[in-house]
Amino acid sequence: MKGYFARRLINYLGSVAWFIARRLHITDFALVCDKGRYFTGRVFGVSAKVQLENLCKRYENIVFVDNEDESSVFQVQRWFDCGFFDVKKVAVVYIRYKRSRRLYSSKLREMGVSFCGVNFVSELAPINVSRIFYVFNSISNCALMLNRSATHVFVGHGQSEKKACEHPLFRMYDYLLVAGPRSVAKLANSGVLHEQDAKNKCLKIGMPYAIHSGENNDALSSGLLYAPTWEGVLDGEKYSSLPVEKTKAALKEIVQAENPESLIIRPHPSTGIRDRSMYEKLDSLLEYLQSQFPSIDISLELQEGSVVERHYTARRIKFDKNLSRVNVKIASTLNLSRYKSVICDVSAIASEALFSKTPATILVVQKHDLEYVVGKPSSYIFLSDDDEGGGANEGYTETALSRSPEVGFSMSEWKTLTPSDLFTEITKHI
Repeated sequence: MKGYFARRLINYLGSVAWFIARRLHITDFALVCDKGRYFTGRVFGVSAKVQLENLCKRYENIVFVDNEDESSVFQVQRWFDCGFFDVKKVAVVYIRYKRSRRLYSSKLREMGVSFCGVNFVSELAPINVSRIFYVFNSISNCALMLNRSATHVFVGHGQSEKKACEHPLFRMYDYLLVAGPRSVAKLANSGVLHEQDAKNKCLKIGMPYAIHSGENNDALSSGLLYAPTWEGVLDGEKYSSLPVEKTKAALKEIVQAENPESLIIRPHPSTGIRDRSMYEKLDSLLEYLQSQFPSIDISLELQEGSVVERHYTARRIKFDKNLSRVNVKIASTLNLSRYKSVICDVSAIASEALFSKTPATILVVQKHDLEYVVGKPSSYIFLSDDDEGGGANEGYTETALSRSPEVGFSMSEWKTLTPSDLFTEITKHI
């Protein structure tokens, strides 16, 4: 009842403000409340232009996001949670999509972040700040980068050996925040950046969010996590082990060797967005694991607000009788240190596991990715059907799981700084 009257009062005040503005021939106005944060322009009739202008007066640093997926807000959240972005120094501007706008506004308000949502790229013109940080690549980024009075910095949402980490758009940013020297060499060797540009534009900061996730939690320290990536788009960029039949045998081998108390399956948030048959593969895998390991607690952990979470929510999370023992959990952030070890594909999870010193086994689907894992301080299994692949047993050794992470991949130039101090130091350089 209290919430009902509060909404009525807000609507009433908005109507009064709009009436006064019309009488005074004011076309653009804004109402500031809730300790300086803005309510949505739709309620008060506030134009996005005015909201942006006022936001830019209060902040020198803006994080820009153009991503339709609801779960993308959690990729932004992890940068704030680890302390790299400070809510007092950094605001968020995002494109409002029908499917994700509610979760974005509620989550950012919950985090205490000042924000503004716009409906069209054309409304981004008033952004006048010192620095703009980008979490995702998009065409909208190009429109913002026409503003040469600001410094444009790509921070990303996870670094890996995927082809997506060699995006041509990287050439347009003023700076790229990368994990370490391996990332710099990868951009130079791929031809995305010239060698000198790679050295000048890339700032090696490690993985601040992986450090934050390194706070150990003994509650699930005996659990084993399997986190496959999504299906990808192009044939040369399909890294997911989920649709590969040999994955079942590989997981069985690892589980038998590790003998964990629990097994958690956490699919990528975008699983099934391109190929809905991935859900059938996931159900089949769960059914197989449940039949093979009746004494192990098996859980399906889904990212809040993700495509895969919506799929299983639509089914009301009621599996058939063959999957009745599978527990379904909805989670937000992923903390790798909560698990005894991690099974993953060639993805950002593999990189973060190496950096956060979490034992990892990498399931390799494509032969050209073997160069990445062979000789690295983690176990790997090559899921190949040809004679050269060696089958699902090649590469897996129990001792490999205890090796230290590869320092060369994730190494910060500012090793002793906290994420907050790291941000301060970086802004001095750019």
